[in-house]
Amino acid sequence: MGTYAESAFHEQTYVRKKPTASRRLGFIAVFSAVIAVCTMIAIPLPKPVFEITLAPAVYLALAVLTDKWDAFAATAIGSFIGELFNITTRGGLPIYPFGMIWARAPEVLIVAWAAKKSRRTLAFAMVAATVYETFAFLISDW
Repeated sequence: MGTYAESAFHEQTYVRKKPTASRRLGFIAVFSAVIAVCTMIAIPLPKPVFEITLAPAVYLALAVLTDKWDAFAATAIGSFIGELFNITTRGGLPIYPFGMIWARAPEVLIVAWAAKKSRRTLAFAMVAATVYETFAFLISDW
């Protein structure tokens, strides 16, 4: 058996394992909180648009960089909590937190699907996901 320095050059030293359930839960909890805070940081806009938030940057990055179901769960939970805070402190309809799930969570799945494809497909999917989110909010507000 060699020293650590000798074993560091062998490929078998590091084996990538599937994350445990507790790590996945921790990941979802942390990024749900980040998305919630980014949703709370909102710039109010005139009607019919309600606000613009920092959350899309986080959940779109998660969709590309992580497991799609972890990103989906973190986006759904964080968006709901953040928007619930927004409507309780700034006013708004009680349907808004549920609309956030309906609009944002599928957006993550669209981008996550394209993350394994080419950059061109990923760019197209991000545009398509944003269009989906816009129509989802438009339909629910109509």
